[in-house]
Amino acid sequence: MNYKIGKEIIGVSNIVKRNFNNIESIKELNSISGTNGFIIKYIYDSKNDVYQKDLEKEFLITRSTCSKILSLMEKKDLIIRQGVESDLRIKKLVLTDKAKELAKKVDLDIKKFDQNLLNGFSSEEVIDFMNYLERIKKNVEVKIWLRLS
Repeated sequence: MNYKIGKEIIGVSNIVKRNFNNIESIKELNSISGTNGFIIKYIYDSKNDVYQKDLEKEFLITRSTCSKILSLMEKKDLIIRQGVESDLRIKKLVLTDKAKELAKKVDLDIKKFDQNLLNGFSSEEVIDFMNYLERIKKNVEVKIWLRLS
């Protein structure tokens, strides 16, 4: 059978992005995008230092795309790239106070957003769905990283 899974995923992704970009905490700052919100949340939630390479892997984006996003986030006063003593070539990503405040609001809104996305799903269905997404992500990730390396 011809399921057109990729087309469906792209369609759902577009709808999710459009709705995510309309979240009040994201709209609060005129110039912030949904992607910035996800990155802020990722850095905010991380127990370890976060570097550009971490974002590339987590969000499956190229080095150049990630660099452009981070440059814009610096201009918006959302992050600072801070040198690391052990290796002067790399910079860890640090949230500004402005971004930390936003992260708290975004965190609550993302939890509500996720609850709405999963409305009507049982706990077992959510676990299965997350496993399916992870498998799809790995299938695509292998091909992307092989080409980008």
